[in-house]
Amino acid sequence: MAFIHNESLNQLITQIQNDANHKYVRKTIGEAEVPVFFVQVLQWLLGDLAADKKRVDLYILATTLVKMGTDMHERVAVASPDSENEQKQQLTVLAGDHYSSLFYRHLAGRHETEGIRCLAGVTCRVNEWKMSLHSLLHDEEDPDVEKVWFYFEKIATAWITALADFFHVEENLKVQIAEALVVLHEATQTAVSRLHQHEVWTNKLREKEAFLQEACSQAGDPGLTCLIHQLPKTDTAVSKASDES
Repeated sequence: MAFIHNESLNQLITQIQNDANHKYVRKTIGEAEVPVFFVQVLQWLLGDLAADKKRVDLYILATTLVKMGTDMHERVAVASPDSENEQKQQLTVLAGDHYSSLFYRHLAGRHETEGIRCLAGVTCRVNEWKMSLHSLLHDEEDPDVEKVWFYFEKIATAWITALADFFHVEENLKVQIAEALVVLHEATQTAVSRLHQHEVWTNKLREKEAFLQEACSQAGDPGLTCLIHQLPKTDTAVSKASDES
């Protein structure tokens, strides 16, 4: 599926940007960062379903917005009450709440009760996993990297797994590929640079890369090939992390 730059993707990105951007919030904390790669993966996963395309796009839109909300909350730093950044931190929290609430507005407007329940449940689980991950990374001097990976992977794949379930995607391999794509992409975005140099972490990433390369060679899917080409290589990510440290 040649979708990487198609009209449907552009329309979705534009709508997400229009929904997410609030004039005052934009002025204070900047433009909303739309996870374009995530949207592309969802389009690749769900694009060939027999389901109504407008309904699929609605769920991609809603899911992306609620993901943006939970991701925005991670940008909030611990600051003292008299910090000059306090207003910015408060606005970051409000922006995250705003993004998260937009999914409800879109789905409620179409009477998608089951979808609201589905995404609300995922949001709850993701927040629980994020708290567990935060505890591991910040409360332990030498965190168990296997546990860190467990929670990281759960968080990264939660939205993919939920939508695949909701739309009854029968191709289990396709779901696994979509999950591997977002895991590799999210892993290169994580701020925990010390993990990039850990043997367990890098081995997990290389396993995902090998799985994707094998799946790509067997599938002969141009859309999948385009997505894989957008991923930074594991060795590059490791080198970059090493240079930054």
